Amino acid sequence: MEMQGKLGTQEVWTAEEWEIVKALLRTRPKPFPLDVRPLPPRVQSTYRPISVPTRRLRLTNRKNSSAKDKHFLTSLAVQIASLPPQTNASHILVGHKHQLIRGSLSATIRELGHLGLACRALETFQWQQQCRHLWPDERTLCATIEVLTAGGKEGIAWKLLYSHAPSSLLAFEALCKGHIANGLLYRALYAKQKAENSGMIIGQGLYSELVLLAARLNKVKEMKLLVEELGSFGELQLGLEHCTSIMAACRKSHMHDAVLSLFEWWKQAGFLPNVVMYQIVMTSLLDMGKPREALAIYWEMGKRGFAPHLPVYTALIDICVELKDVHRALRMLSHMKESNITPTGNIYKKLIKLCNQDGRFGKAKELAEAMRKEGLPIHDVEAHTDLCF
Repeated sequence: MEMQGKLGTQEVWTAEEWEIVKALLRTRPKPFPLDVRPLPPRVQSTYRPISVPTRRLRLTNRKNSSAKDKHFLTSLAVQIASLPPQTNASHILVGHKHQLIRGSLSATIRELGHLGLACRALETFQWQQQCRHLWPDERTLCATIEVLTAGGKEGIAWKLLYSHAPSSLLAFEALCKGHIANGLLYRALYAKQKAENSGMIIGQGLYSELVLLAARLNKVKEMKLLVEELGSFGELQLGLEHCTSIMAACRKSHMHDAVLSLFEWWKQAGFLPNVVMYQIVMTSLLDMGKPREALAIYWEMGKRGFAPHLPVYTALIDICVELKDVHRALRMLSHMKESNITPTGNIYKKLIKLCNQDGRFGKAKELAEAMRKEGLPIHDVEAHTDLCF
């Protein structure tokens, strides 16, 4: 039966339309098609061959690479050194003007200093001042000051310092380094005092070099003052080489408290001591009359896994002699031979004397025979023993 007419303003569907709607609702929808199209082919580059890749060259880096090349900069110094005396260094430098940057000529000037050509170094510096892209340059200025000071041109070095960098700490340190290279302790201390009068404090690395110079010249008073000034720093910033060298210098000058203080600071700072440090501390404690504390330092070194070397064994034998411990001394001698370390004649003499004092004459004679076999001189052994050979 067909439905006809209208109900109000709404349109009435026929039976045929209802059947069509029902049929559509009964059918399952088709799945949405996925895009499985293949990727477009890769376009090959047409600027370079496919099989042989070439390295991309950057012309801007070629300039910087030559300006920082140590071989190139030292070769400039060699070329300048080969010039006739009447020819200025600028004759070589002009051709390489565009290959240099600020700081490059410092290596050239230092090389001229090693060659003993302080005047050529000054000519190089004066030529650099005329180049706008190379000047001002504090690094090259400090190198020139150091080379002139080491070359005996201290007056010119002071003039450069006051005219170009009167408030530069690096310039004053360069002046000190030049005097240190010549072994002039008091002139270096004078430059240090000038820097301090200007309100500057030199670095701890330069302090360590001054301490080592004072120790080498056997200036104990000046060395003690420098070590005290170094200890006044709120925080030490010394490397392994500087710290070990200062400890050795202090031990040589009988400044045992400074040795122990540096050793404790090194450990508290979280650094690992080396074998040389342990040996210096052991010897210092032995000089202070504390052999048992020195032996404790040896045990600490063993726990760290360090193998003792000849100076450590020498200190250990001295500790055993001080403690009159014959058994430990002979055991240390056996450890030395097991480690392929040849005992010295002094070690044998100390052991022979110790064995005689303990009444072990047979062992003393055995050690004397070992000295003969190893070719060590035994003509003065009788002065340390009661044996007759």
